[in-house]
Amino acid sequence: MPPRTVTVEKRKWDGSVSARWRAALLSAPPGPWLWRTPAGTRREHPRRGETETVAHDEVAAACDEWWVVTATLGPGGAVEGWTVDAALPVEAAGADVVAFVDLDLDLAVAGGRVRLEDEDDFHRRAREMGYPEEVCSGAWGGLRDAVRRHAAGEWPFDGTVAGGSARPAGPTPPAGPPPRSGR
Repeated sequence: MPPRTVTVEKRKWDGSVSARWRAALLSAPPGPWLWRTPAGTRREHPRRGETETVAHDEVAAACDEWWVVTATLGPGGAVEGWTVDAALPVEAAGADVVAFVDLDLDLAVAGGRVRLEDEDDFHRRAREMGYPEEVCSGAWGGLRDAVRRHAAGEWPFDGTVAGGSARPAGPTPPAGPPPRSGR
């Protein structure tokens, strides 16, 4: 049976949609969320009024409570790089919509190097949109977890996600239930 096609929505704390695109849903709870976006997919950016075409296949996974990772795949399916978004948990937002709230703090991982991105945006939006302290702490904790997993070669950085495997992530210390966005 082929994977179900869903719309993925990357939202901001205020409820606005930052990006929207179609993807093949490979796994959903009770396992981890996992979806594949093929090269050539049109990704809308409603906040900016732009649309891009995805250049390479991507596989994304929701990791525990505070981050979403996307593997960019090259020829033959090898991972060329990873993007980690600090985020609230992914959720079903309708019959065919998978959504998450992006917290504007990212990691770029390529060639064994990990680089923090968008820290100024994170601090600005945290002030402007009123992120609670536990959300700010959760975002930083999520990225620390991602760095630790990457360094240890643990899921999702162990190669299984790029192949479409939704092997469950190992346990991480509970951060408590994350608050919902201020929508």
